[in-house]
Amino acid sequence: MRFRYYFRGTRRFIKNRKRKFLLWLSELFLDSEYILDGTPKRNWFLKRLGMEIGENCKIDSGLWADWSRVKIGNNVLIRENCRIWGGAIIEDDVVLSAGVQLLTAGHNPSDMSVVFAPIIVHKKAWIATNAIILSGVEIGEGACVAAGSVVTKNVPPYTMVAGVPAKVVKNLKSKEDK
Repeated sequence: MRFRYYFRGTRRFIKNRKRKFLLWLSELFLDSEYILDGTPKRNWFLKRLGMEIGENCKIDSGLWADWSRVKIGNNVLIRENCRIWGGAIIEDDVVLSAGVQLLTAGHNPSDMSVVFAPIIVHKKAWIATNAIILSGVEIGEGACVAAGSVVTKNVPPYTMVAGVPAKVVKNLKSKEDK
């Protein structure tokens, strides 16, 4: 009798240890700043979770995302503590600074149903620290979103937006215009 009880407890102990090990492993790959900060091992682990990641991407620690709904292009830099809720498409040569939030879920006010609309960030865009991008927004090519801005509408290409809600502050010149 005692042996069976001990065996059952051991099995439960092993199961709990396995769960703790898997939690530790995910924290090691996703949250550790000194072991896998922006390395190919972190990208490999994110690909195994279902995220589509291009080449030469640097993803820092603290990224929270709906892994299977995020597509990241080539040469993308995502700094620490970014949040991507729902689906987002991030094209090539994009920079997301620290604390950026891409929120793709919203509520329909008439019947309180949840509505998902993907966010698209086009090539060479830069989203500065702590900016919030709401659902269904498209950030144009070469656009810049200022720090702390809340973007509720589409951003035209080669413009800078700032404020709450974000408004066009400045037109930026493309390389072809220079």
